Amino acid sequence: MAPSAVGGRPAGASSTAGAGRLGVRALLSGAALLLGAVPFLLLWLLVQRSWSPLAALDGDVAADLNAAVSGSPAAVAALRAVTSLGDTGTVVLALVLATVFLLVRQQRRLAVFTATTGLGLTVLVPLTKAVVDRARPVVDSPVVQTPSNASFPSGHAMGSLVTATVLLVLVLPAARRRLRPWLVAATALVVVAVGASRLALGVHYVSDVLAGWALGASWVALTAAAFRGWQHDRGVAAQEPLDPLAVAPDRAPRAAPSGEPVLPQGRAT
Repeated sequence: MAPSAVGGRPAGASSTAGAGRLGVRALLSGAALLLGAVPFLLLWLLVQRSWSPLAALDGDVAADLNAAVSGSPAAVAALRAVTSLGDTGTVVLALVLATVFLLVRQQRRLAVFTATTGLGLTVLVPLTKAVVDRARPVVDSPVVQTPSNASFPSGHAMGSLVTATVLLVLVLPAARRRLRPWLVAATALVVVAVGASRLALGVHYVSDVLAGWALGASWVALTAAAFRGWQHDRGVAAQEPLDPLAVAPDRAPRAAPSGEPVLPQGRAT
């Protein structure tokens, strides 16, 4: 018996299309993972082998930026304020608050994604630092106290990228479509500013910051791919989509929908 048709399409067409979309998403997630993992591993190899062009770049940038800011207390204060956006305390606070808010809003799957991505930072950063064990830059006029842990990769660069990306994913579905490019640009600006502040303060090399960004991007791609695979295995359609740019404007969820309390059970929550 031929399969019944709905709306002029075979009954299995929608499942085939869904499988095709999942395959495309898996392919894109794998590509994103490689785009982060390959540069990180390459930088690690070059640092371990003390590749002279990279070593020269690292040393020159660290020395030049230190010389440029060491005589300006105002510049140092501004850099310290910017770099605090990538501090462990800031990253933990942002991700914990985001996870709690999602749990209160009963968006448990996104809460698991956020918490898992954040917990991975607590393992990846110290683990990679311990394995590579690279010394911090030595500059002529230190403007901040040199951290005691290893230099490669930059934990601030990785933490800021992961946190900003996760928050962006959570916020984009609730934002108007015309505002989304601005949110993406603002997120990128924060990430770049934190990385640049680590260089200007003389506590990281260029390769440290690039490695932090690469490892952070790879980790977010991995957790996002796992999250989508989990949704597919459970056969659950996302009510809080992880592909915000693919959501129709009239179906985009709002952070606090009109007519609904921000907290499900009001003051009791």
